[in-house]
Order: sequence, then C-alpha cells, then structure tokens
Amino acid sequence: MKKTNYVLILIYIVIIPFMPIFFSLGDSNDKTLENELKRNINEVVDLSDITITGFEWKHGTKDTLGVFKYIEIKNASRLGFKNLKLNVYIYDKDGTGYKFLLPIKGEIGPGIKKKFSLIRTPILQLTPETTDLVLRSAELVYEKDNLKIKAANVIKINEFKYIVDNTTSKIIQVEELSYVNQSKSSFKELIFSVNFFDAKGALIKSVNFKNKGMIGPNETRIDKNFQIPGIDVDYFSDISLSVFKGKLISDREYLGSEENRGSYQDSFSTYDTPLPSQDLVINDFNVTNSVRNTIGKVDINLSNTSRYQYKDIVVSVQFVTSSGNTITSKKIKINDSIQAYTQKTLSNNEFGLIDNEFDNFRLSILSATMVDSVSQPPKAAAVSNSRVLINRGMEDKEAPQLVKFDANYELLILNSDINTLSSVKVLNVSDKKIFNPTFELILLGKGNEVVGTILLNASGPINSKKERTFRSIEIANYDSYDYENYTIKFVSGEKLK
Repeated sequence: MKKTNYVLILIYIVIIPFMPIFFSLGDSNDKTLENELKRNINEVVDLSDITITGFEWKHGTKDTLGVFKYIEIKNASRLGFKNLKLNVYIYDKDGTGYKFLLPIKGEIGPGIKKKFSLIRTPILQLTPETTDLVLRSAELVYEKDNLKIKAANVIKINEFKYIVDNTTSKIIQVEELSYVNQSKSSFKELIFSVNFFDAKGALIKSVNFKNKGMIGPNETRIDKNFQIPGIDVDYFSDISLSVFKGKLISDREYLGSEENRGSYQDSFSTYDTPLPSQDLVINDFNVTNSVRNTIGKVDINLSNTSRYQYKDIVVSVQFVTSSGNTITSKKIKINDSIQAYTQKTLSNNEFGLIDNEFDNFRLSILSATMVDSVSQPPKAAAVSNSRVLINRGMEDKEAPQLVKFDANYELLILNSDINTLSSVKVLNVSDKKIFNPTFELILLGKGNEVVGTILLNASGPINSKKERTFRSIEIANYDSYDYENYTIKFVSGEKLK
C-alpha cells in the first residue's frame, strides 16, 4: 500500500507538471502541419522539400522514345504528393540542348525516398550526353477538404446579371457580377465556369473565364460591363455560374499589390513562406559579352519584393531563335546576396561558353537560399512582383504594332499533344505573319459530346507559309474533366497593323 502511494506521489511530482508541455508540443506540430497543408492545398508553390536525388537512362537515342530506368525522388515534407511533372533538359555531345515536359504517375508519401521505374519520354530530338531534371509542379495528396480554403468552396456568387448573344457574336454580355470571399485567405486569378443546361438539367457545355484581380479575406468584389467569349451553344434552358478554381496567395502578395496597398496594416500570415521564384524579380539585364566561342557575361538588375534576404541565386539563361524556340539553356549561380525589399545590380555574371547562333535571351529565377528575414517592410517598399521572366533580343527593337484579326482557315492544326508536351503544331498558309494565336481546346466525352472547352493562349509569331510548334502551353484545369478525346481549333490571332 505504501509502495502504491509512493508511485502516485512520484507521478504527481515528476510527470503531471510536464503534461501540458507534451500536449502543447502535439498541438504545435499539428498546427505546423496544418499551416503547411494550407499553403499547398490549392497549388503546390513551394517545391523545395521535393528533390530529385538520382536517375539512370535505360534507353536514350535520337528519334526514338526514351526510357528512364528509374528516377529517384526524395520528399522531405510531411505531406504526400502526386502527379509530379519534371522539366527535362538534355544536351548532346556538341552542347546542343532540348527541353521537354515529363509527367510522372503515382504518389510519393511524406518523409520518404522513392524510385519511379521505367518512365517513358516523348521522341528524343537528340541523343542525351548530359541530362538535367528540374521539378516543375506537383499536386497535394489529401483525404478531406476540411480546411475549406479552396476558392471553389469559399467564393460565393451574390449576383450575376447577363445577356446571352448566341446567334451572331457568340458572347455573354455581363452587366454585373458580384461575389464574396467567405474565408480568411486571399486569392488571385479566379476562374469562373458558366454552365449551360438543357431542359432535363443535363450539362451541355461549360465555358471558363479568368479574372486576373485579387480578392482578400471577407471581401466583396463587383465587376461590371465585360464580355465572355466562346459561347457556341445553339440552345439551352438554364445557366449557372460557379467558381472553378483560384490561386491561394500570401498576405504579403495581396497587400503588396497596387490596388490593395493600404487596405490593411502591414502584416504577414502564419502561412507566409519564402518563394524565391516569386520574391525575386528581374527588372532588366545587359549582356556585356555575346561573342561566339567566348564566355558570356551579363549584368542583372534584381528586385527583392519579399521580407526575406536571399543568397546563392540561381538564374536560368535560355537561348532563343527568332521563331521563339529554345535551342539551349544554361544556369548561373550568383554567389551574392540581396536584402529584403531592396534593388541591386549583380554584375559580370558568367553563363558559360557561347557555342550556338541565337537571336534572343530569356532569363528567369530558378532558386535561391533564404538566410534571414525582417518582421515588416519599410515604408513605401516597392513589393510589386509582376514579372518573373525577362526576354531580350540581341538588339533592342521597337515592338511591332499589332491588331487583332479573326482567322478564316489561315492557320491549320497539324498535330497536338495536351497530355505530355502541352503542345500544338500549326501551319500558317496565309501570306502574312501571324502573332500570338488563340486556340480552343474542346474536350469530348464517350459519345463525342462536349464536356468542356478551354481557351489556349500561345505567344510568338508564325511566319508566312511556315510551321511552328508551340510547347508547354498553360492549359488550365483540363485534367479535372472526364473526357475521352479532344479536338483543337484556331480561334484568332494578331497581325501587323
């Protein structure tokens, strides 16, 4: 009996006082995991915890389908991911480069290293002597949407006043669209879906359109007098409008925009995280040496739009032909740092031997290492981060004056691949140069019924009587449709004024 009493006393003295600490640690870990989940649930923007640790070619020969024996990936996050997509850069023995998109099916669990085996590639344009793999995107694996921060769940339509013209101009003229964000999160680039139904309530067609603005916590927005194109519907009985998707953004991005600056006092969300590819903005650059067979050098003027200090900045330099195709790319690692909310010119950065003929440069931020942070931005800090990709010709040329035109079979679709390469190959049969074409992707069901349409915007020119392949086109949300087949048609483009 005495022994039991001694044990109970020992429990009260030694263990009980520390129990709140144990519970608080558990709550803290749960909160940290919840914060990480909230950052990534709509779109995985911070890929730093997912790294490619190894790979081996099984078969890689020019003009054949390549096969990786395996690609090994490490996931240091406490979240699981799926549908990983890699940018694959291959170079032959002469240094000629080629890039393609490689999707990887399957999932990788939290805190593990996994080998994905026998991964097939598209037809190789050259025999790879050197290969670089860069993770481009991933999707989150989660069981329940219990956090209620998806735009589709929290953006509610208040009012939708419209007039449908499906006879001549095939548009919806919107008089007023009012919607409210019922969450504590901020969003941008909301994608709305206009759904057309027949008399029995069956879906005939969905047309998506994007709003490029931002909406903050508990904010109501009203947009007036705009048009929604692509309404190619002969008949319908009812229309509904819903929010299909939106990009979850941090407080600092929302507060840093010109339209929202001053709406709230400067503050940072607990979900705020360093994102160098978004935080660092290339304002301008000057190529100081571009002589072939010498070491290229470039000066880069950079802005840090975030509260984080960065060092070891890695920049991608892509060499582009006049037709817009990337012939090769190199990486620059800049052994310098940039303070939070500052602008700096990084000089004499070497990007390797110039061994190809090219017309343009393209620069973008790949990565950087965060080393410090500040609690709040200085007054009048310039935090706009509207550009993360810079293109530059060998000589500064005045931009051509372009006007829109509606095509009449001037551009023929020769081939397309939306699942692997996100590419469209076209032939310009007209006598004029066509710029920045817009295509319509029509998704078809089992009975060839239309289950969805998406507008695809490509950039760059197609010369008269020439072919061109537009690759890595951004295709929003097509994988959310249940479709069996698809077709693509040319909608419109631009021409010289």
